Amino acid sequence: MTVKELRQLKAEKERAEQAGLSRNQLAVEGRIRPATLSDLVNGKVKSVSFATIIRIVETLDKLDSSRKHNVEDIFVVAEEAEEDVE
Repeated sequence: MTVKELRQLKAEKERAEQAGLSRNQLAVEGRIRPATLSDLVNGKVKSVSFATIIRIVETLDKLDSSRKHNVEDIFVVAEEAEEDVE
C-alpha cells in the first residue's frame, strides 16, 4: 500500500468517525456484506455493482443526515500507471 493510499484510508476513517459511523454499522444498516466493505476500503476489489454503490450512498444519507452524500464520498479514483505501448 502506498503512502497516498494510507492517507486516503486515514481520511476516510476520520470522516466516518466524525459522523459517528462505523463500517459495521454501515454494513448492517445497508444490508451490505462486511467483507465487501472491507475489500472496498482495502482496495481489494476490481469492480463493484451499481446496486452496492447506491446502497452505500443511501445508507450514508440515512445514518448521517447532516448532508447529501455522493459517490465521491466513498471512492477515490487513483491514476493508473501508463503502460508503454509500442
